[in-house]
Amino acid sequence: MTSSKSARDPRTAPLTNAQLRAFVRALAAPAPWQAGPTLRRPLPQRKEYVVRIDLMDMKPPIWRRLALASDLTMEQVHAVIQVVFGWDGGHLHCFDLWSPIRQMYCERLLTAYDIEQEGETGLGEADVRLSQVLVSPGDKVSYTYDFGDDWRHHIRLEKVNDWLPAAPLAHCLTGKRATPPEDCGGVPGFESFLQNRAAFAQSGKEPDDEWEWTMAEFDPAEFDIAVINHTLAAAAENGFAVEVPW
Repeated sequence: MTSSKSARDPRTAPLTNAQLRAFVRALAAPAPWQAGPTLRRPLPQRKEYVVRIDLMDMKPPIWRRLALASDLTMEQVHAVIQVVFGWDGGHLHCFDLWSPIRQMYCERLLTAYDIEQEGETGLGEADVRLSQVLVSPGDKVSYTYDFGDDWRHHIRLEKVNDWLPAAPLAHCLTGKRATPPEDCGGVPGFESFLQNRAAFAQSGKEPDDEWEWTMAEFDPAEFDIAVINHTLAAAAENGFAVEVPW
């Protein structure tokens, strides 16, 4: 015979409809190791984002600190990065979003080339705002330029400030050192380039081909913030339009 006490035991009571719905939602939700990044809602008002961008694996460090409008699209952020690092835009690029749950970069934003030429489907960088990717100081996103040389940039949000109406949409605050030459072979190729440059400088020879001219004219310590901000201002007048789809 079942006692009245066991009959009232909540562990044996049938689930309510609300509990059943919650159970089904829990089953349908991705497991922690499956969950990717979730885009936030765009901020209702424009903010100033102070971000630091480091070109990865560089010794000494090569980096830029920028003040950006939080409502720039990620496609516009791509255009800004090209300017402040002096890349020429001749190669493919991508942004990879960080997942706090998985603790890894696990979702890639698609470029116009990915969508229009390759037929890929997913999040397009032209449709995603910076404030949907970076929200709080410490948030980060990865940017890779030139999949051959594999120039990886680490972008970290340092500070969120109120927006000043007269502020430029993108402004370089400070930084260090020159960006490597295009097509030099990535990090190991740049290291070899610097060694060859030093040897060429000691030789006293006159440059007689394009690569020797590049070595002769390259200054690894060069960082001209005035030129960078002048170029950014000109790009802003054109809406940071991207001339090539990749």
